[in-house]
Amino acid sequence: ALWNRDGFPGVWPLFALGNIAGMLLAPLDLVEPISAAYGPAIALGLLAAAAVKPGILLMRSIMFLAGMFPTLAILGGHAWSEVPIATFAGIILALNAGFSMATAVVALTLKGFSYPFVPIAFRALASWLVAIAVMAFAFLIRPGA
Repeated sequence: ALWNRDGFPGVWPLFALGNIAGMLLAPLDLVEPISAAYGPAIALGLLAAAAVKPGILLMRSIMFLAGMFPTLAILGGHAWSEVPIATFAGIILALNAGFSMATAVVALTLKGFSYPFVPIAFRALASWLVAIAVMAFAFLIRPGA
């Protein structure tokens, strides 16, 4: 699991590589980035809600996509020359900080509060976030949107 001591460091490099891939692919405008960003978010939320422990290869693949698609969503269609280097750095920093902080909050809460309801609460939160993401995605792809 990502919030375990060995979980996050094992997949974080793939998240960062996904950020870099997203930056490199953004000018090509290959996919509609906003709707594509929902896939990894929903996959990660479902894994958390179900408390499934996937294999490291699957987790690294999801983390690569989870790093790439938000970067594509932010930079999609922009040429490299029109975005300042500081903006690229800020995007990478914000995405990595947000992801690592969310993971750290779960890890520290599970470590500090060993009550049996705490993991259940995080699973419930993950399921709600997945439900919200699925509804938002459905509104995004509906005809006439």
